[in-house]
This record gives sequence, C-alpha cells and structure tokens, in this order.
Amino acid sequence: MDANIVKWGNSQGIRLSKEVLEMVGLSVNDKVNITLTENKEIVISKAKDEEVITFKSLFDGWTGGAYEGGEFVWGDEVPVGKEIW
Repeated sequence: MDANIVKWGNSQGIRLSKEVLEMVGLSVNDKVNITLTENKEIVISKAKDEEVITFKSLFDGWTGGAYEGGEFVWGDEVPVGKEIW
C-alpha cells in the first residue's frame, strides 16, 4: 500500500484507511508503538495494554499495620545552597 506524508498542524502524518486498520485490528484512538529498524524502516504496532493504577491498587498487599515513616533520601546529601544542616 502506498501513502503520502501530509502536513497536520505543525506536524506530519500518514493517513491509513479504515480497511487497513481493520485488517490489523486497530481503530481510532488506539495507542501504537512506533519503532525504527536498522534498515531505517518504520514499524507501527498496537501498543500493549498498560496496567491501570488505581488508588485501591496502590494498597494491594497492605496488611493494615501501622505506618512507620522515615527519612527519605532525595539524592546526594550535600548542601547545595545556604541550607542549615
């Protein structure tokens, strides 16, 4: 199948027919991965479903014990400015 690269706002795009999308199981607003091969070929494939993170899923495995907070290290503990240590 031949297609043209067209201007789309400040970007460029390639239009794919509905028939082509149906043949590969894609539809409007599906996420895709775009990869480049060593031969400078563009490969477009359907993106894998991402795991949905919900507030409830953040607590999966929590047994309900007391929270034991602690100090969090943000990186090198070297004073950068006029911090008081």
